[in-house]
Amino acid sequence: MKYGKPIVAAALVLCTLFTACACRYTSNTLVVTDPYANTQLPPVSYEQPSSTEPGLTDATLPSVPDTTLPPVPESTTALPIPVENTTAAPVPSESTTAAQQPATERDPSSWSKQEVVSYLSNAVNKTKAYTGQITANRTEDLGITIEELSPNIPALKGVANSLIERYIKPVNEVVSFSGGKGISDGEEIPLLLPKRQGFTLTADGVTQATAQKSGENIIIDITLVQETSSMSTPPKYNAQGLGYLDIGAVDISGVTIQSLDFVYQGSTIHAVIRADGYVASAKYHIPLHVSASGKAGPISASFSGTGYQTETWDINW
Repeated sequence: MKYGKPIVAAALVLCTLFTACACRYTSNTLVVTDPYANTQLPPVSYEQPSSTEPGLTDATLPSVPDTTLPPVPESTTALPIPVENTTAAPVPSESTTAAQQPATERDPSSWSKQEVVSYLSNAVNKTKAYTGQITANRTEDLGITIEELSPNIPALKGVANSLIERYIKPVNEVVSFSGGKGISDGEEIPLLLPKRQGFTLTADGVTQATAQKSGENIIIDITLVQETSSMSTPPKYNAQGLGYLDIGAVDISGVTIQSLDFVYQGSTIHAVIRADGYVASAKYHIPLHVSASGKAGPISASFSGTGYQTETWDINW
């Protein structure tokens, strides 16, 4: 086929965009509007009840005998009437007492979502700011499976998937750190995610957050809300706690990207926090659905598929 190679090239670039791209960690402002802010309830009218029953008149009403009591002579001496104080001292409930206690003094399994997120935020930022000498085992794995592809050439989807598996390899490295940053082949590798800012995840971006005690450690598990991002709109909460994928650092000369959309389908964070408040280990998992379209010369191509990014940190203190 005359355009066989250009078609494969264009499709392959589109298929491997998100696996080859660099991570950029930023945050945006989300504006939430109240859909009921201008809602008005209809007025409610009430009918005044009649003072007499229907069919009754003053003439038909029975007379009432005079039962007026004679006046009571006024006493010149007022005797005080003792009144017993029946007000009981308030007894604090268990829920009130627990809410007033700091999270670190209570069973972690009773922490609220906000308390879990705050505890993890403090631990991650404390670890990122550590200035001593440490090493960390870091792994990273990226994957994607092409499900829909255009042009719909029978063998093209299989070729694209096999090429992705061949060229996208897992990362497994040991990195030494000082002052929260490590040097590997002249490149700075910041300690823990997100890479370009502090951990600023808020509870409204979390669907589930739990904490439990394990020996001297506390284990944190957090699931983020589902988010959608494009080339111009990053995912707010993934950016705050993990990061997100974009094509800003990818050399795609000769290719015009027309659209690139990601659906972050509930990213998760699993972290083990030591008794001294530092992170012992962390695992991030980002399930994705991706769709893209673009052109390479006169050839247009598009694809959609599912994928993931997983990163783990095991820190040797």
